[in-house]
Amino acid sequence: MGNRNAPHVSVGMQKENLLRINIRVIPGASRDKIVKENGRLKVYVCAPAESGRANKAVIDLLADHFDKRKSGIEIVKGGHSRDKVVQID
Repeated sequence: MGNRNAPHVSVGMQKENLLRINIRVIPGASRDKIVKENGRLKVYVCAPAESGRANKAVIDLLADHFDKRKSGIEIVKGGHSRDKVVQID
């Protein structure tokens, strides 16, 4: 069971060299960009939200932003939602 008094971490939490972040994805944007807003990242991607194209673009953009391999970034929650939890290794 988790500690109910533990503080809520909205931008991310670190556990065993893994970073989990809450993001909001805006597909179909005019350009790819990442903006920190209200304690979380908003990820704007040009790709449409169809056939996983926006998710792929999100992973590509986050990999570039955090200077990580694409294989080290995984959407762990919200694969079909604009609100996602992403894990970065």
